[in-house]
Amino acid sequence: MENNDDESTTKALHIPIHSLISSLQHNHGLLQNDFHQYRSYCTRRLSRLRHTKAIISNSEIYEAISTSSSKQKHAFVKKEIHRDIIPHENFLLIILLQAERAWAHGMEKKYQHQISKRHLYLKKFHRSWKLADELCNLSKLNSSTETILECQAYRAHLKGNWYLEKNDWLHAALEYHETIQICKTLASTVNDSYSQEVFKTRVEQVIEPVLKFCRYELMEAGMTEEHIDSVLENNFTENEKIDDSISGEATKKSVSFEVEFRNTTFEVHNEALCITLLKIDTLSTMTDINQAYDDALEIVNSEIQLLAPSLSSSKNNAKSTLLKDLRFLKQYLTFSKLQLFMKRNEELVKELLTQKKKWEDVTHVYRVLLQDSRSIVSCLLETTIEDECLLQAQAHVVRYRALYCFYLGQSYAASDSDQSYAIARALFDHALELASQAAEELSVCLDIDQQLVQNMITLEKYIAGAKCRLEASLYLNTITGLNSNRSLLDRLDEDVTIFTQNADELPFLAHLPPNLPLEYVPCKPTFFDLAWNYVGEFPYDQLQQHIDNVEQSQRGTGLLGWFRRG
Repeated sequence: MENNDDESTTKALHIPIHSLISSLQHNHGLLQNDFHQYRSYCTRRLSRLRHTKAIISNSEIYEAISTSSSKQKHAFVKKEIHRDIIPHENFLLIILLQAERAWAHGMEKKYQHQISKRHLYLKKFHRSWKLADELCNLSKLNSSTETILECQAYRAHLKGNWYLEKNDWLHAALEYHETIQICKTLASTVNDSYSQEVFKTRVEQVIEPVLKFCRYELMEAGMTEEHIDSVLENNFTENEKIDDSISGEATKKSVSFEVEFRNTTFEVHNEALCITLLKIDTLSTMTDINQAYDDALEIVNSEIQLLAPSLSSSKNNAKSTLLKDLRFLKQYLTFSKLQLFMKRNEELVKELLTQKKKWEDVTHVYRVLLQDSRSIVSCLLETTIEDECLLQAQAHVVRYRALYCFYLGQSYAASDSDQSYAIARALFDHALELASQAAEELSVCLDIDQQLVQNMITLEKYIAGAKCRLEASLYLNTITGLNSNRSLLDRLDEDVTIFTQNADELPFLAHLPPNLPLEYVPCKPTFFDLAWNYVGEFPYDQLQQHIDNVEQSQRGTGLLGWFRRG
């Protein structure tokens, strides 16, 4: 967009504002909440824009406005655009980046956690929406309809941020509601799929959570949900009269969000943390929810790091209570995040069993579930509270151990190896003990799903069946070994006890006749001894009859065959 050519035409200017700022913010530090980097980038980009040929050749459109009688040589003199037509889009980009720089500067001051500096970032937020208002007015001269709507949505969003920092929940909700309506209109009119996704993401992940937080604060101040809806639907109309007393009460009320965990209720007063907690309920994808939990944990850890050094040097009951609540909140966020992951993995196990995947895949998922359950117990043990939540977490650890051992035993039983069978038998025995222990511990817990106890009882039956199948497999392998077509000479390394279990199906010594010259029979004294035993036990009458039959079959059947008969 920084074109150095002088494109002084009368065509409507078009700037995809939301797509542009979304790309700039993601590529210059805001993914890591580095507002200083983003502010520095905006400054450098402004310098490049001001030195483009389009700006230098049309510098006469600026008109200096002197607000003081100072005659200093280097005094700042504000310049405004006074022309009916904007010659180039770079003039609008300069104002847009100035608004972004002011907003980033305000966020940088805010994240420094200095209460005495609050007036500084409020001033920056006010400047950002004023610049956005100027951008909106200039866009109406010769910009496209889509650009004008984007400027209005951008102005409403920045103005809502300013009201939010002032704790003016009602006016902030009005501005955010206007932003959502404009973004939805733009998403339905644009043809670019990327722009549609940008508007949709901005509404769902940025604006709607903050609007929900404003509604929550207004309801805490006394406004009903129906009243809030009527105010938002009749936004900026003369017929709607806003109750100033309720609005003032909501403005004076401090930011708070109640969290109930382990039979304890405490309030969260950090504004950014409150918005993040409300945002989690509106998200749908696991990636976004995980990112929201990470953001909340980052805010809590930063607050703990700020309070911990001050408590080491002085004893302050208020700060120590706040630090205790923050650590308890960190435990709550970690617990909720791990519970969410475990629920996702439980669904994955059901899907793998339905698709009849390999036992190794199911075993891997249960190993992850076992690790997460142990992490939950470690998290809950950080505070010396033995409650129902801790007992349930410890019972779930035993439950996942039983399931992990069972499916690991299934993996070993699936392989045809005597050593694997021995490992599988040991794992099944251990899984049976753990399943019985898990059923006992889960039944003791009060607020527990009884289906989990029944599942452990069912698992005991499955383990007993798996042990029976394992023993049957061992027996079948033994029978298969007796009926093998291999001779004893080829099976000298096998266990000789299996050859005496069934006397009716004894294996044979060697192939008769031997496969000469490819196979040779060793003639040792032991061989002749074994052969003599077989010959001596053979009945003499049957042996003589066999010799006679062989001799008769060898006589000729031709013309002279009659003379050969004895």
